[in-house]
Parts: sequence; C-alpha cells; structure tokens
Amino acid sequence: MKKKIFMLMALALCFTFNACDPTVDPIPEEGVDISLNKEELVLEIGQSERLVAAFDPVDASNTAHTWSSGNPKIASVDETGNVTGVSVGETTVAVKALDGGKMATCRVTIVEKFISVTGITLDQSECTMIEGDELVLVATIKPSNASKKAVSWSSDNKEVAVVSTEGRITAIAPGEATITATTEDGEKTASCKITVIARGAKISEADVTNITSNSALVTGHVEVSGVEVSEVGLCWATTQNPTIENQSIKSSSKQGVIYTIRNLSAETTYYVRLYAVIDGSVKYGNQNIFATLPAVDFDIPEISDIAAHSTVVNGVVYANGSKLDETGVVYGTASMPTIDNNKVVVSDENINCSIYDLLADTRYYVRLYAVVNGQSYYSEEVEFVTNEELIVKFAPTDYYENRLILKAKAPKGYTSVEVCYNTKPNPKITDNTATATLDKNGDFVWDLTGLAKGTTYYIRPYSRTGAKIDYHEEEVSTETLGGTYGFSNGSSSYYGDRKQRMHIDYVLPQGTYMVSYEKNVYTYGVNNTETGEYKQSIYIDGGKGTFYIEKDRYNAHGEVYVMDIERNIIFHY
Repeated sequence: MKKKIFMLMALALCFTFNACDPTVDPIPEEGVDISLNKEELVLEIGQSERLVAAFDPVDASNTAHTWSSGNPKIASVDETGNVTGVSVGETTVAVKALDGGKMATCRVTIVEKFISVTGITLDQSECTMIEGDELVLVATIKPSNASKKAVSWSSDNKEVAVVSTEGRITAIAPGEATITATTEDGEKTASCKITVIARGAKISEADVTNITSNSALVTGHVEVSGVEVSEVGLCWATTQNPTIENQSIKSSSKQGVIYTIRNLSAETTYYVRLYAVIDGSVKYGNQNIFATLPAVDFDIPEISDIAAHSTVVNGVVYANGSKLDETGVVYGTASMPTIDNNKVVVSDENINCSIYDLLADTRYYVRLYAVVNGQSYYSEEVEFVTNEELIVKFAPTDYYENRLILKAKAPKGYTSVEVCYNTKPNPKITDNTATATLDKNGDFVWDLTGLAKGTTYYIRPYSRTGAKIDYHEEEVSTETLGGTYGFSNGSSSYYGDRKQRMHIDYVLPQGTYMVSYEKNVYTYGVNNTETGEYKQSIYIDGGKGTFYIEKDRYNAHGEVYVMDIERNIIFHY
C-alpha cells in the first residue's frame, strides 16, 4: 500500500514539473480532425447526393465515423453519407469521427424543384476608397427565387484591396483592383473596379494667369481624402519655395484658391504655391514661377507723311496694368532722344501725332515714351530723313484758250504736289486746288482744264501736315490764249481738188519759235502769200506776224505746234 502511494506521488510530481517547464511539449489532444467536401447542399425532394468526409492527418489509422441528420423528415443520410431529400425545408447533416469525437456539418436545403442561377449583379460597378477604409458590396442573384444563392468573392490585386467571404472590401494601399463575385451555381460573375487613393490631401500646383506689371491671378485646388483640412491658402515670394512666413493669404474656401496678387514689382520673377493645414500640420503644393511684365511696352513707332518740315508718328503704348502719368513722342537729330530733347505729349495709349518745325533734308531719330510713377520708359528707336525743301516753280509748256499744261522739276523724295490757283494773286486752298503728279522724267506735270479764254491765272504749291497748311513762296502766273497772246485765222483760198491755203495771224512774246504740224497740215511761208515752199517746219519771230499753212481740203485735221526753241513753251491751236 505504501508503495502505491509513493508511485502516485511521484507521478503527480512528474506532471507538476512538466506543467511548469516551458521546454516540455504539451500532451497532444487525442483524435483526428474531420471535414466535409461541402458546407451547403440543395436537393429536390427525392434527389440524393453523397457527402465525402476527409481526415487530418490523412494517414490516420482510425478513420471510423458516423452520419446523422438533424431532421430526418426533411433530409435523411445513410452510413455512407448519401443525403436524400424527404420534404421541403432546411436541416443539418453531421459527420462525427469516432477517434476523438470531432464533427463537421453541412447545411441541407430541400426544395420541391431546383431553380438554377441565371445571373448576378453588384450594387456598385466601380468606386473609390481611401486606404484603410472598408466597404461591403451587395450581390443580387437572379432569379430571386434561385435555389442555390451561395457566392464566392475574389480580388485580382490583394496588395491594393482584399475581400471577405461576405463581400466586405478592405482598402490596403493606393492602386486599382477588381473585386469579383462568382455564384456557386452556374459560376455567374459580376465585378466592381476599386480605386484606392492615399489618405491625405492632394494640393495642386498654382496656376498663374492674367499677368501684368504689378499683378497676377492665381488659382488652384485641394483634393481631400479622409483627413481634416482646416485652412487653405496661397503664399508667394521672390525666392524659391515660399512659405506662410512670406507673403500669404488665407482662402475663404477649403477646396481651393482664386486670388489676384497685387502690388507686385515690374519685371520681377516670383515663386508661388498653395498650402493646406492638414490635421494641424502645414503642407505645400508644387511651386510655380512667373515673371511680371515691364511697367510699359511699346510698338515700334511708324513714320508716315514725311515732308520737308514735318512728319506723322503712330504707335501704341501698353500700360500692362501700370498707371500712365504721361505718354508721347521724343525726337532729335542725335540717336536715343529722351524727354530732355524735343517731345510731343499725347497722354494716351494710342499715339498719333504730327511733328512740325523740322529741318529739311535732315536725319531724325524718334521714340515713343511713357512716364510711370515719375520714371520714364522708351520704345525702340526709328529714324527717317525729311524731304528736301519743296521748292517748286511751275512753268507753262502748252497754251490753249481753255487749258494750260504746266511742268516743274520735282525735288527728291516727292511723288506729287498739291497746287492751288485763282485769277487773283496769292491763291489758297479755299479757291481751286489740284494735284500735280510725277512723270517718267522726274517732273511734276499739271494739266489744268476748264479755264477761261485770255485770262491770267495765279498758281502756287502748298503742303499739308495734319491740319497745318504751308503755302510755298514760288507763285507763278500765266495766261490762256485769246488775251495778250494768241492766233487768229485769216482768209483762205482753194486750188486743185483737195488743197486749201490759209494764213494765221499771231501775237507772241519776244523770241524765236518753230512752227510744226501734226498729220496732214503743212506750213508754207512767212508774210508771203504768193511764194514759198511747203515745209514740215518753219521759224518765226515773236511779236505780231503771219504765217501760212496748207491743209487737205476734205481731211483737214491735226494740230499746229508753235514752240519757243529756248523755253520749250508750246502753243496749240
């Protein structure tokens, strides 16, 4: 008896030491694990399907097991695991391992008629999630009375999103994944595209537009993802990576900024970026760089209407947001003129002005200018040369009773000249005006018609610059035929079948003249009606006199020319 007690005490001590010693393996549980090939089974009444049991370890020596039905009136099961539908309802079929007594179950549903699954849909086809968030997708089986509605779930990118057997999605990391639900009956599928974004706020780069010399419009936005943004704003500086310690403004919106920065310096580089206060910490977006415009810009001046003593200047001054104190034109005979030289004040952005009192045949330099805050700015320089003095003295070359043709040598640089005339001295533009144009020989030619017979006309050129009229001193006068000078037909005689002779009386200024004909008119002689030889041309002396011509009696047309061989003055009749 004492020996038995000692052995029991020794065994108890052994168990005690084993329990306290962590290096000693625990006593393994006895028996085997058992499982079934299906967790759910749907059968019609009278239909059978066999369940299969599996053991762990697979090489267990004792795999004896028993089957049982929770409600044999709904579904029965035999000793081989063959399940048969008895009546409509649900029950559980269990299998139990005899070695250890562990169990596995299958939910069994018995229906009158098995209705197959025809399709499946999800309540969302795509969605965006923030990393760490969860979302449950709801699957709908078609038809709604399908007998077997079991669904399996899968993710094609588990590094981005995973899904549970109930359709609960967990966002893991930024990226994209497709979650697919598959019906057990018929393997019908439906999918949802998941986009996972990082938790935080995405601050856009500042967008800069409407840049002037002293302002710029800045816009940007902030996209928030699962964080608290308490403030959004804008900061800028002339150095890189500005912060709220530099110049900054707080936006009235937590979604973005629309703000015009003012009081900037002209022709200066600025750096600008958005900021957001996220969970109490300031974060910045990427910076943008822009440069303000000059205080003013200019078109290159355009020069037109160049005359001997004047010209016209056109151009545009661009304020670029600056307040213009004064604008205009500066000019001089030396390059790069300033407002300390000659200037014409316009005080408008659009420059159109005339410059007077220039020297003839002289090179000038011109610039536009603008004054901003007391500082002067200038455009590019252009140069031009004024015309020579417009000294034009017209002289008549052809005399008629109602017409005069006059010519004058054209100064260099002129292609036409304006002329005024009247029957009184010192004509003005309020009298009669005309334009003399340049011929191929470089002379101004003026054909003056509609005149009165035997009348003296006074003529002088003029020039116009803007509203200013300059009359030239070289006034001339000349007379149409029929007054002091002229021709008259005397008697005529006929001989032969076609000939006609006639004498012409004339009064001409002193000089020697050559009389010639055009077409079928022939000159004959001077102061002699009986003798003489018909010639193409003859010479006569000025004063009063007579010469003779011969014409075709029936085709007597053409003109007779009387030319001063010294002065090229031609009388036509």
